[in-house]
Amino acid sequence: MGTLVICHFGGLHIQENGQAVPLPPEFPRSLFAFLSHAPGMIFCRSLLCETLWPDLSGDRARRALSTALWRLRKCPVLATSIQQPDRSRICFAPARRVWIDTCAFQHQIARAKKQPAQARRLLAQALGLYQAAAFADVAEEWAIGGRIRLENLYCDALFLAADLALTEGNPREAESYATQLIGYEPFREDVRQIQIKAALRSGNHAHAEHYYRSFAKMLADELNTLPGFTISDLQGQPCAVTTPVDSQIKQTIQTVQNSLRKLDQELSALST
Repeated sequence: MGTLVICHFGGLHIQENGQAVPLPPEFPRSLFAFLSHAPGMIFCRSLLCETLWPDLSGDRARRALSTALWRLRKCPVLATSIQQPDRSRICFAPARRVWIDTCAFQHQIARAKKQPAQARRLLAQALGLYQAAAFADVAEEWAIGGRIRLENLYCDALFLAADLALTEGNPREAESYATQLIGYEPFREDVRQIQIKAALRSGNHAHAEHYYRSFAKMLADELNTLPGFTISDLQGQPCAVTTPVDSQIKQTIQTVQNSLRKLDQELSALST
């Protein structure tokens, strides 16, 4: 019996022996995603009802769960995967070998944090699994929370991979990881610094200046502030780059200074 492959990134799809398993329209995707994301974990029926059907009354939620389990067992590939230790508890515990992308993703990142010598390889493997948001075809609140948690974990892994690549002398790889992460967290200054440092160490000063100018403009437009660093801070050399708002700031300072001088003159005139 071959490995059962269950993928949650980008929406649920299942493979058996390399072949896609067709799922009928009425397949209980939310219930199966919830159970299979935590293989071997035993859940009380009451918890499943509250989590998956929070808007239904107790009796209706229990009937909805029974119907979903019945539909799930109608899928031959998964029929024996749902175990019931007793009438009140349920778990996903297939007797065959199973591989689940969200579980493998979390496992590889955890290993990377514990095995520094293998971290770069393990992080690359984990990041390769994240093809799209998890549970994309499930709209329930639990799925939204799980999706956000996995996305945050993905961002953490991208930062670790970028920082590690830069430390180990792979600036192009570091720049690539940092650029991907900026797509998710554009206001993170530590990520911007890695991106710019990587470009500088690759000898691509034009890219570094472009990255800095883009970040400075975004901060000025959205938060009315400036980066807490300059390119010279990152390369130890005088910075030839000026931000798009430098001239505006100088003009504002000059206007304020002129106003203060005029006010001083008026006060002096009044006092005499």
